[in-house]
Amino acid sequence: LIRIRMTICSRAKMPNRRRAASLVEVTWGSVVLFFVVIILVDLGLLIYGVSLNDSVCRDAARKSASGSPVNAESRALSLIEQVNHRNSGMVSHFRLVPPVKTEITSQPKLRRNPENDQFVNPGGLVTGSVTVTTEVEITPFALQFVLGRNSALKFQSKQSFPISYVMPPD
Repeated sequence: LIRIRMTICSRAKMPNRRRAASLVEVTWGSVVLFFVVIILVDLGLLIYGVSLNDSVCRDAARKSASGSPVNAESRALSLIEQVNHRNSGMVSHFRLVPPVKTEITSQPKLRRNPENDQFVNPGGLVTGSVTVTTEVEITPFALQFVLGRNSALKFQSKQSFPISYVMPPD
């Protein structure tokens, strides 16, 4: 009776070859799934970095256009420095690609003061546009592993914004 029961139980169990084949399939499936997840994380990092660079560029162009065209580049640099200090990690190395292009289409013309015969700024509206280009370097860790070196991918964004400035009179 005991032998019959052991024979029936052993036949009901999975043979060793099938168990080993299942173990190999699960192992290979896990390895493939691991690499797919790593690649998806890297793609997510790239999409996030490019989107953040576009947003930083748009904000820098907006801030550059909101004051005197003479100080446009310094305003853009200050915003980019703030963003670099606020964000740390894999997507935090934004830089301004010089120059900040300022195109002025109209501005007040200097007028001659009849009292002292010097040119005076009468003040008025300044119109035009500011174009800012930013660049970010993103280093996905799967790419580092595959290439075997620290090679960053560079992405640029270019944004233009209209100047909104009223020049004060002298």
